[in-house]
Amino acid sequence: MKQQLNVEELLKGTPRPHYLMGKAEYEKKDNKHKLQAKVNFKSEGHPSIQDRAKNYVSIPHVNVGDCCFALWNAVHILAGLEGYKFRTLRKEIVVVPKNIIPPDIELDLEAKVTEEKSVIKKQETFYLGTINGVFFHKGIELVNISASYCAKK
Repeated sequence: MKQQLNVEELLKGTPRPHYLMGKAEYEKKDNKHKLQAKVNFKSEGHPSIQDRAKNYVSIPHVNVGDCCFALWNAVHILAGLEGYKFRTLRKEIVVVPKNIIPPDIELDLEAKVTEEKSVIKKQETFYLGTINGVFFHKGIELVNISASYCAKK
């Protein structure tokens, strides 16, 4: 089932910064959820990005921390669609840089969440799974970020 979403509307009330923009495509198949969205790391209004765009003129770039925020934007949307009230990262976050992440242009993000299993602790059901986000520019992979999560509805 594929569905078009307005990410800016869905991000209202979620933690900032928000980097996703416009429409995104959501797809759910069994225990896998995918959001394909547009991202723009605008330098204006974001000191982390603005400093790297202004001070590194020969190679302006976005810090990978901002990429994590953009991926968390997508995960907040996916979690909301699935009705998760509580969610947290667990274990480690793995960041694999591939290319420089440019500011002030439209990039693509493919965010995937896979529900792997549920466990019961103290009579509550918790869901464990993985998050993976890949950022692209014109089909070229820029960075790959993955993490494990724990959530409950």
